[in-house]
Amino acid sequence: MTIIQKIEKWPLLEESALQQKARTKWIKLGDCNTKDFAAVSKKRTKKRIDTLTTLYGQKLIEKKEIMEEVVQFYKGLIGTATSRLLAVNKVVMQKRPVLTHQQKLFVNIHVTSDEVLASLKAIEDDKAPSIDGYNAGFSRKLGG
Repeated sequence: MTIIQKIEKWPLLEESALQQKARTKWIKLGDCNTKDFAAVSKKRTKKRIDTLTTLYGQKLIEKKEIMEEVVQFYKGLIGTATSRLLAVNKVVMQKRPVLTHQQKLFVNIHVTSDEVLASLKAIEDDKAPSIDGYNAGFSRKLGG
C-alpha cells in the first residue's frame, strides 16, 4: 500500500469510527425515550427524496422534476462514446511497488477454521467487523 493510499484511507477510518460512536450514543439515548426514538427511526427509514438541490443551486420539490434531474445527472456521468479504448501504461505499472516472492508465498498461506474463530473472538465488543454496522457485542448476544 502506497503512502498516498494510506493517507486517503485515514479519513474513511475516522468517519467510520465516528459513525459507530454516534450509533452507540444514539442507541443509548434512544432507550431513554423509546417513543421519540421509534418515531425518528421510522422517519429515517423512508426511502424517498422530498427535495433536491441541483448543481446550479435550484431547489426542486416536484417529484417529476426531481426524477428528471436525477436521470440527467447520471446521464452526464456516463460520458460519451469513443472510437478507441486507452490501454494500461505498462511503463507506469512496472514502476509501482510489487510483492516479493516471500510476500507472495505468505499471502497464499492456508488459514484454518480455528485461526478464523480465534480472530473473530478477538474482536472487541464495540467494534463493527462488517458493513452492516452491528458491533461484535451485539452479534455475540444474539448467538452469532
